[in-house]
Formats: sequence, C-alpha cells, structure tokens
Amino acid sequence: MAIEAVSTTMYISHYFPSLYKNGLTSLGVVVTYVLLAFFFVNYVGVKFLGFHISLISTNKYIITIIV
Repeated sequence: MAIEAVSTTMYISHYFPSLYKNGLTSLGVVVTYVLLAFFFVNYVGVKFLGFHISLISTNKYIITIIV
C-alpha cells in the first residue's frame, strides 16, 4: 500500500511542487503518511464490509434451505 501513497504524492506534486524535489521532501513524507493512513482505513473498511456481506448472504441461503 505504501507505493500507492508515494505515487499519489508524486502525482499531487504536479500541483504542489513543494512535495517532491528529486525525492520526497519532508512535507511530502508527511502527506504520504497521511495518505497511507487514509488508504489503510479504507482497506480495513472494505474488508469489514465484505466479511459482513458474506455472512448476511450465507445466512440468507441457510434460512431459505431450512424453511
């Protein structure tokens, strides 16, 4: 996941040049870590939601078979 955060920071540096100058600047590193935190929260949320949707679907089929 870290490479996505770095590449996003490099892309954003086109609009904010202070983020990347021959490598990430200190501000660029901070922005990268913030993006990494957002990406991690998104990843955990998708895993959580996917697991619970799977449980609901399984229960739906089990109840249909029982009834």
